[in-house]
Amino acid sequence: MQKKYAVEVKNHTEQLSSDENTAGEDWKQIEDVLQNTAEKLLPPISRDKKQIWMSNSILDLMTQRRSVKNKNTVKYKSLNIKITAGCKKAIETWIEEQCKELEDLENKNIQ
Repeated sequence: MQKKYAVEVKNHTEQLSSDENTAGEDWKQIEDVLQNTAEKLLPPISRDKKQIWMSNSILDLMTQRRSVKNKNTVKYKSLNIKITAGCKKAIETWIEEQCKELEDLENKNIQ
């Protein structure tokens, strides 16, 4: 993967012409090459649950919130409220399931 990336970046940077460009323009071209090559070759980052109780719907809301951060404060706050409420509900449900499981195991051991 690293060799493929390095070869791809080298090929694209050789095609760049720096004769009439300023340092800022050169940097922008190199930055674009690196980003485009990474998007093309590297696999997307997977969303891993940081907590056992977290659901995919909460992760989806977090992704939406990330996309509107610093762009739409009203929507960001709205999504943040939904995420907080969803997390509280998910934690409560998970804890109840754990307690029920423990109670069932205890009842089996008593009998």
